[in-house]
Amino acid sequence: MKVILPIGIGFGLNAMSHNVGLRGDLAASLGNRGAALSNHVSALLLTIAAFACFGYAGWQIWQRRKRRDEPADGLPIIPSLVKAPRADADGEAFDPDAVLARYLAKKQAAELSGPPEPPPLPPSPSEPARPVFGRKQR
Repeated sequence: MKVILPIGIGFGLNAMSHNVGLRGDLAASLGNRGAALSNHVSALLLTIAAFACFGYAGWQIWQRRKRRDEPADGLPIIPSLVKAPRADADGEAFDPDAVLARYLAKKQAAELSGPPEPPPLPPSPSEPARPVFGRKQR
């Protein structure tokens, strides 16, 4: 709830800035340079205030996220240390060395057997293929 209010105020200030800027453009087109300058400066200040509201909301989101990731004792939670080790289908714990050894054994067996044979080519058609795009040729 603390974040929605500054975002809404920021959008309101941004809309007001746009309207005041249009008033400045109208005053400039009518030749009133003093009113045009004051309206454009006001529009700039409203835009800065809108960006400040958006920045405050972003800072609140960042702080809330930072507080959510820290436990009560103040130490950060490291998800990789909290997760339990995965088990294989056999119920044994995951062993990265065994996985690497199986991969290397399969790779060496594939290198010793030679390159795989390419798949056979499809039979060539008895008549040439007809064009399917463009105009019909006679």
